[in-house]
Amino acid sequence: MAIDSYTTDYTPPYWCELQPMELWNSNLKTDYRAWDTAARTANVGNSVRIFANAVTTQDVIGWVGKTDDVCRRVVLRDPSVLRELQIAILAGGGPA
Repeated sequence: MAIDSYTTDYTPPYWCELQPMELWNSNLKTDYRAWDTAARTANVGNSVRIFANAVTTQDVIGWVGKTDDVCRRVVLRDPSVLRELQIAILAGGGPA
């Protein structure tokens, strides 16, 4: 669908590379797993706040930039991105 010279390309809903929030969640989980078990389970909400406060502007720029790069590669029909997507769909899901 063209709107003011923009084209909408529909992508798989669970392709994490196309969702910056999923990249944030991935980083949170990786960081969270490295914390001391007793400390992280004592107050999960506080643990998430600590992580959120540690996120920098550069982190966000990186996550959005990665998403933007993958989106551009999909729109340009980059064979490496499309091949990954096709394999994942044939395997019964979105890209890993």
